[in-house]
Amino acid sequence: MRIEIAIPTLNRHEKLLKCLGSIDEAKKQIPDYKLFTYVYFSSKLEYELIDQALKNYNWIFTRLIDNYNASEFWNNHFKEHQADITFLSNDDVLFSPQSLKNSIDSMNKYFPDLDGVIGLYQENIPLEEQCKCAFSAIGIKFMDRFPNRKVFNEQYKRFFLDQELYEYASKIGKHYFDMNSPLIHLHPSYSNYKADKTHSEVRKFLKEDQKIYNLRKEQKLLWGENFNLINI
Repeated sequence: MRIEIAIPTLNRHEKLLKCLGSIDEAKKQIPDYKLFTYVYFSSKLEYELIDQALKNYNWIFTRLIDNYNASEFWNNHFKEHQADITFLSNDDVLFSPQSLKNSIDSMNKYFPDLDGVIGLYQENIPLEEQCKCAFSAIGIKFMDRFPNRKVFNEQYKRFFLDQELYEYASKIGKHYFDMNSPLIHLHPSYSNYKADKTHSEVRKFLKEDQKIYNLRKEQKLLWGENFNLINI
């Protein structure tokens, strides 16, 4: 079975290396699986500085992308790759040593045909404040439910794409939230890390994405159940 982890990153060298280190530990628990991690840089300078060092690891592949848009980014990765299970990660998370194994085990238990989504538990964030699909493992058959594997509505730039995925997957009985697959999210509100420039840049899209989400709720639209877009 092929397992992939995709990580978009921007100006977070320290956090990214900590994240990759946690994956290196966690993958020791799944020796029977082929695991590959793809790191996508939005900064050419950052890519050039780190790329050569990461080439020393045969399970890490680096990519340089332009004009990062979260929904399009994930959809493009799904469309271009054929992993059995793809983990949606970020550059500011730390996987626990057992998180990969336990979440893969949960996929095999609850969705053995890979038609499902496993949500990972952010152990340092109150449960009621988490989106249960923010960090997740998606099976390839679930991706194939969507035309061209557009799992996410590309009108969303940064926020609410994962919330709508959670609502759809839950509604059709294809989501399992695995509290035995924890990670730590180095979010400035829930860790010792202060808000960085990347955090601030991301939040510029919150107001518009919130507007899109609210309008879609008013119109009873749910991505996956239908693929209608709204006029904005």
